[in-house]
Amino acid sequence: MKSKLAFVLFSLFSISLTTNASEIIWPNNAKLAVNLSYDDALNSQLDNAIPVLNKYNIHGSFFLTLSNSTVQTRLEEWRQIAKDGHELGNHTIFHPCRKNEEGRSWVPEHRNLDTTSNQAIWEEVRMANAILFSIDGKTKRTYTPPCGDIVTDNGNYVEALQDDFVAIKWQNKYGKIYDKVYMPHGVSGQQLIEYVKGQQAKGER
Repeated sequence: MKSKLAFVLFSLFSISLTTNASEIIWPNNAKLAVNLSYDDALNSQLDNAIPVLNKYNIHGSFFLTLSNSTVQTRLEEWRQIAKDGHELGNHTIFHPCRKNEEGRSWVPEHRNLDTTSNQAIWEEVRMANAILFSIDGKTKRTYTPPCGDIVTDNGNYVEALQDDFVAIKWQNKYGKIYDKVYMPHGVSGQQLIEYVKGQQAKGER
């Protein structure tokens, strides 16, 4: 079970350490909080991640790409995990990314941020919020930019969206409540645990 948990966490999650410790009192006098998040609305998240999280009573954040077929075909399951306390976050409708970046040949031209206007992505993100509201009934949520890209043909698009969200999970600048965003790759569960312990030892929140 431990190996399965590690595979799910590190292949699908990012990890965030919460800041502004002086303003937040964590349960049981905890020093920091770790947020586990999944992107894209994948079948594996419902099939593998949710059962493990529920078993250990851990709530995760699921950033849904709303055009993904799993949102339609497994809608009631997404709705149920929201009722169970997991977060449904905004990851746009169509997952647009910058095609001109290295290794991005898979990005279709009609979803290329390099040729998209700020107005177009703003409308997509805000429509995604409306769709998510129809799923979970919540008006406050977080956002993470697909591929971590925050620039369109018109420049930075994230700046104008900050008031639309409780937090934008991307590095430190737009995090609001996220001090660190860590997207591990090829590491074990034990290595991630040691990473979190290291942040605590250094006094980081």
